[in-house]
Amino acid sequence: MTSTQWTPDPELAREVDDLYERAILSYRANPNLITEHANHEESIRVGGYSNRTLLELVQNAADAMTGAEEYGAGSGRVEIVLDQESRTLYCANAGRPFSRNGLITLAHAHLSGKRGDEIGRFGLGFKSVLAVTDSPQVFSRSVAFEFNSPEAIESISAIVPGTRRLPILRTMRSIDAGAAFETDPILAELATWASTIVRLPDLSREDTLRGEIENFRSEFLLFVDSVREVRLRVSGSDKDYGTRHISQSLGGGRFRISRPNGDNDEWLVENRMHTPTREARAEVGEAVSRDQVKVTVALPARSAQMRLGEFWSYFPLQDRTSASALFNAPWSLNDDRTTLLRNTYNREILVNLSAIFAEMLPKASMSTDPAAHLDLMPARSARGEEYSFGDEIIRAQVPRHGSSNALIPDASGVLRRASELRPLDFTIDGVGEQDHRDWIVSPHTSDDVPHWRCYSTTQRARRVREIYMNVYSPVVLDRATRDDKVALEKMPKRGILTWLKEWADGPDLESAARAFFFVTERRQLRELEAAKVIPTTEGMRSMSDRNSVFLESNEDLRIEGACFVLPEFLALNGVEAKLKDAGFGNLDATSILRARLAQLHSGSDDESHARLWDAALDVPPSQAVQVMSQFAEHHIKVPTCDGGWAPPTLVLDIAGIGEGAPERRLDHPRCVPTVAHALGVVRAPVGEYSIEDESAFPEYLRYALDYLNERSGIGDRRIERLEFVRNDGPGSSCKCLVRVKSCLRCPDYRW
Repeated sequence: MTSTQWTPDPELAREVDDLYERAILSYRANPNLITEHANHEESIRVGGYSNRTLLELVQNAADAMTGAEEYGAGSGRVEIVLDQESRTLYCANAGRPFSRNGLITLAHAHLSGKRGDEIGRFGLGFKSVLAVTDSPQVFSRSVAFEFNSPEAIESISAIVPGTRRLPILRTMRSIDAGAAFETDPILAELATWASTIVRLPDLSREDTLRGEIENFRSEFLLFVDSVREVRLRVSGSDKDYGTRHISQSLGGGRFRISRPNGDNDEWLVENRMHTPTREARAEVGEAVSRDQVKVTVALPARSAQMRLGEFWSYFPLQDRTSASALFNAPWSLNDDRTTLLRNTYNREILVNLSAIFAEMLPKASMSTDPAAHLDLMPARSARGEEYSFGDEIIRAQVPRHGSSNALIPDASGVLRRASELRPLDFTIDGVGEQDHRDWIVSPHTSDDVPHWRCYSTTQRARRVREIYMNVYSPVVLDRATRDDKVALEKMPKRGILTWLKEWADGPDLESAARAFFFVTERRQLRELEAAKVIPTTEGMRSMSDRNSVFLESNEDLRIEGACFVLPEFLALNGVEAKLKDAGFGNLDATSILRARLAQLHSGSDDESHARLWDAALDVPPSQAVQVMSQFAEHHIKVPTCDGGWAPPTLVLDIAGIGEGAPERRLDHPRCVPTVAHALGVVRAPVGEYSIEDESAFPEYLRYALDYLNERSGIGDRRIERLEFVRNDGPGSSCKCLVRVKSCLRCPDYRW
C-alpha cells in the first residue's frame, strides 16, 4: 500500500479547520458551553460507557465497514493492539474512510445519523475513549485529526481563564499522518491494510484494557455481517498476548466462530428489521429510536453450548434469560447500560424476538435427537422466578408463538404442530423416557404422539406441556392469566388406560409384555388394575380379572366363563412370575372357588350360591375359610333349612333350638359348616346383637307394646310407638325363644 493512499482530502481538511473555528467561536459567544460540554463528557467518562472502550471502538469499526469497498488485505478485519511500553491503544479497520458527516457527528453529541442496521457510527460510543485517554487521534485515508491539542487547550483556556475542566471532543485539529507513521512502527504496520486507525496515547487504566482484550466475547461477530475477523494483541510487556476470533458463514444462517485454541462454536443466526410503534418511539425519544432497527437472535447449534441466554446490545448486558440464545437489539437501557428498562419500546422488541426465536427452533432439531431444540426453550427458574424483565416476556411469548408452529416431533421424528398430536395425559406421573420409547416402538401404536425424546428430561416435558397449554389457553402478552386446569381438560389426549391398551393390544406379545410390566411396576396406582394388558383366550384382560383368568387349565376341572393367559405370552421371560405375584394361578379347586366368589353380586340367584358352596366342598376347610374371608363383602349367603339362602349373620347354628324358624337355621349338608361359622353364622347368643339383624325383633316390638299398654291406667293414651335408645341387645333369638318372655331381657326404650 503506497503512501499516496493516505493523502488527506483537502475539502475534509478544511472541514476539520472549520469545525474547530466554529467551536471556538461558539465558546466565545457563550462561555457557559465550555462547562456544559466538559460536564457532559465527564458523565460519559464515568458512566455506562466507561468500562466498554474496547467494545465501543470495535462497534464503530463495524459500522464503518458496513457497505464499504473491501481492501484486499484487510477485508472484514478489525485489529486491536495494546502497546503497554508506549501506553497506546490502536483500533484499525478496513471500512469506509471518514466523510464530512462523520466529522460533524464526532464533533457533536446526539447527531449520529444511524441507519437501522448500524450500531452507531461515531456517536456517543466513541466518546467512551475519554475513560482511558485525554488525547484521542484518528487516522483515516481521507483525513487525520486529533483532539485536545495544545492549540485547542490554549484557545479554550483563554476564554474562561482558570477553568479546571475543558471539553475535549469538540475541537479537532488536523495532523500529519505520514509523519506519525514514520515515528510509530505499530501505526505504520496497521496502515498497510487499514483505512481508519484510532490511536489512543497516554493511556490510563491499561490493566482494564488488557482485561477487555483477553476477555473479548467472540459472539460479537454474530451480530455484525461486515466483520469476519477480530485480531487482538498486547505488546511491550513481560507477558505479551495475541489471539483472533473468526466468523465463517456455513450457509443457511449457520456460522462458525473459531478461536486459536481450537474452541469452535456453531450458531444459527437470524436478523430482522423491527419497526417500533409511534408510542414506543415517543417513549424512548429520538436519541434511542429509529424508524427501523436491526434485531438478531443467535441460537447455539448444540444446546450444551449454553444454559442461560443473554441479552446483548452489541455487548453482553447483565440481564439473563432461561431461553438458551443471544438476543441482540439496540435496547433502551439504564444509565449504566447494563439492564433493559421496562418500557413499551423494549417490550415490542422482545415480542418480535420471541417470534423469531420460535421460528428458528426447528433448525436446532437433530436427526439423532428430534427434540434437542426443546432444550433451548425458556422455562421458570428453580425458584419459579423470571431472571429479568426480558426473560419474563420471552418465557411467556415463546410458547405462545410455538403453539402455532411445528415444534413437537412426532413418534417418527417429524416436527408437527401440537394440535396434530394426542399425547399421554400430562397429569399422569411416573411415565419416563424409556416407557414412551417402548410405547412408540410397539407395532400396535400410531405416530400421533410426541417423540420419546421429548420426555428425556423433566424440563423438556414441561416445555412440551407449556406449548400445549398455549394452544388451548394462551397467555395474553406477558401476563400469565391462563387457567392450566381448563387447558388440560380441553386438549386432546390419551388417558392412561387407553394408552396402555393401545400399547398391549395386538399380535406383538413383546409389546404386551412391556405394557404388562409397566403396570406391575406401579401396583400402587389403583387405576392401573383396570388396564387391559394381559392377552388371553378371550381377549385382553386386566389385573382385576385375576379370579377369572387362569395360567394353565386342568383337564379334570371345568368352570364356565373361565379364560386362560395365552401360552406364548406366559412363556415370555418374567411374565409368569409377575402374574403369580399379582395373584393369578392355575385352574384348580381353589381358583374355581375364587372365580365363583368373583362372580357373585347383589342379585346373584340361588344357583350361583349353590355352585359357590359346591366349589367350597372341594377345598380344604382351612383354605376355604382363608379364601372366602377375603370376599366377606361380596354378597356371600349360606344355605338355610327351608331350602333358601341368607346372609351369614342372620343364620343360626345353635344346638337345642329345635325345629322352629327353618329360614334362620343353617343347612349343614349344603355347605361347609366351619366355613359358614367363620363367615358369621351365629353359634350362640351374644350380649350385643344388632336389632337390624334380629329377625325376631318385630315380634319383640309387638310384645313390648302389648306389655306396656296392658299395664297402663284408665284414661292413659295408648302407646303406639317405641323409640329405642340402644340398637343392640342379647341375641340372636328365634321365634321359639321370643315366647319365653322371662329369658329375654328388654333393651332400653322410651315412649
